[in-house]
Amino acid sequence: VQHKDAGLHGHDACHSHAALLAAGQLKGAAFQKGLVQADKGGGFMQLYGLWRQPPDRGFSFLVEGESDCHALWFNGYPALGMPGVGNYKADRDDPVVLQYGSPESPRIYVSMEPDEGGFNLFRRLTGEDGRSGSAAVGQMLFFTIPGYKDPSELWSACADRHPGDTEAAQRDFRTAMGACIQNARRWQEFPRPAA
Repeated sequence: VQHKDAGLHGHDACHSHAALLAAGQLKGAAFQKGLVQADKGGGFMQLYGLWRQPPDRGFSFLVEGESDCHALWFNGYPALGMPGVGNYKADRDDPVVLQYGSPESPRIYVSMEPDEGGFNLFRRLTGEDGRSGSAAVGQMLFFTIPGYKDPSELWSACADRHPGDTEAAQRDFRTAMGACIQNARRWQEFPRPAA
């Protein structure tokens, strides 16, 4: 787990999350690499990054994991992460997502990974899995990142292309994410992900 935006890595990042948990500011934290799956103190899982959302709620990204949130945050984008694609719960998560835009002006950008997880997430959000789906799907725009699995992989590639030049890497990342925003589509128009 890395917290590049806070300058925290590994062990220190875990302690920062433990402090947030203790302060009641973070519930149901899911960490990568199996460090913590959920709040063992009886908490519940929720969207990752709620404590970082801007008060104006203009727009946000919805991504599959914590590393994607950190890549987006480091580059100045708001993001919420799901605690695993199978863990998006409409009754819990829709009230948060519904704060962004409206069906006439969708403002939540959903990163669709080109794998089975992306396929399952799309089906879960749209109700194509036989469940009711998300009431917020009308406020979502779906996108993929050509040539990359997710925002985290894109950020790693941008940083690798510009070693030691964070500004150049961020310009590349923002250009690519800007194109994703421009090409994002409503679920009815989005090409169905392959299983």
